[in-house]
Amino acid sequence: MRLTNLIFFLLGQLLLVIIATFLLGTLLGGFYHSALIIISAYLILMLIYVFSLKESLQHGFKIKWLGTRGFLSEVNSSIEALSKSRWRYRKRFAQLIKEVNALASAIPDAGIIIDEFNNIEWCNRSSLTLLGVDQDRDIGQKVGNIIRFPAFNHYLKNHKMDNFIDIEDSNNKRFLRFRIVEYHDHSSRTKKFISVRDVTAQSKLNQIRKDFIANASHELKTPLTTIKGYSEIINEDSKEQELANFANQITLQADRMNKIIEDLLSLSKIENSDMELNDDLIDVGSIINQVLESYESLNKKINFKLSIECDKKLISDESLFYSIVENLISNAHRYTDEGGDVLISWSADAEYATFTVQDTGIGIPQESIERITERFYRVDKGRNAKTGGTGLGLSIVKHALDRMGAELIIESELQVGSSFSCRFPNKRLAKD
Repeated sequence: MRLTNLIFFLLGQLLLVIIATFLLGTLLGGFYHSALIIISAYLILMLIYVFSLKESLQHGFKIKWLGTRGFLSEVNSSIEALSKSRWRYRKRFAQLIKEVNALASAIPDAGIIIDEFNNIEWCNRSSLTLLGVDQDRDIGQKVGNIIRFPAFNHYLKNHKMDNFIDIEDSNNKRFLRFRIVEYHDHSSRTKKFISVRDVTAQSKLNQIRKDFIANASHELKTPLTTIKGYSEIINEDSKEQELANFANQITLQADRMNKIIEDLLSLSKIENSDMELNDDLIDVGSIINQVLESYESLNKKINFKLSIECDKKLISDESLFYSIVENLISNAHRYTDEGGDVLISWSADAEYATFTVQDTGIGIPQESIERITERFYRVDKGRNAKTGGTGLGLSIVKHALDRMGAELIIESELQVGSSFSCRFPNKRLAKD
């Protein structure tokens, strides 16, 4: 509606009131009383119109007596269009709510929303199947009173330390993966969303794989020990240089196979969800220096540079962190040519504490960065064999960080170098 239409409407209404007052005043012989009657009648008419507009907005009532022309007719048409649009959006919104509820019910994962006091506010249909949480019965109840796994209640209190937790439901012979995500609703209240997934099949496959690795590794250790023992005897007693060289190669390869077995056992141990992690106070600088001491006596000279910018201790499992530091420094030393630089740093900002190992080595092709943490993945098979790598070091680092609730960020450029950064949430830092 244009402003000119409103002005003309108001002027027209004023003119009608004046004319009606003049005519009625002529008939009654008094303009004061006639003006009062006309204005009162006009106000009553406007009240009827406003009431009609209210009914139109609330119940879709149509004001037919206004006709199809004039300012009031335009107002009525606009309000009718607005009312239709509102009802259309309300209908669409109600349909979306039904679709969301249907989707939530169809999802096989259990979903539960709890408030800041851990009271259940909502749950989907799968919550009853997996956890016995009934939407009709358990709304308003403490979630810890319904889900009675001790490990879950511990995770509920310390969920910020871990991404998820796998719990064995021995009564139903299955494994459940719990994940808790915090969020804020429209009123800025803190709530938690608990998702639970049945990972029984995955857990069984992982257990079979872990058992195979552990059993195969233990079975291989005995013949390897024998092979290495006899090769050392041949090397010591042999007078022929060629035979001694053969024995020496047997010893080197046996040592390499033994290192692979040790790494496989370490990886299997890290992946074991039953492995309980310690909350040690780790002096990061001290751990780094311990690892660097073992490289001082090596023939291959690398320029190690250390930068410790954060003096706070890390709260995590010390043995796992030592393994991370050892493998990343070993990896940098292995793939950096003699005389190259390796920068090792420990720093912190507003969100993360970061341990970084940056080298000036051969680098990694971009297409291989995503796969470099896979078991036995090799970018250059020939070079890896020469340097004595097992192909498991970065995989151990990746899985150890996952268990510690941290992440590995890899950046690399061929013939320039690589950077491996381990980012820990600041909540893992000890307070002063």
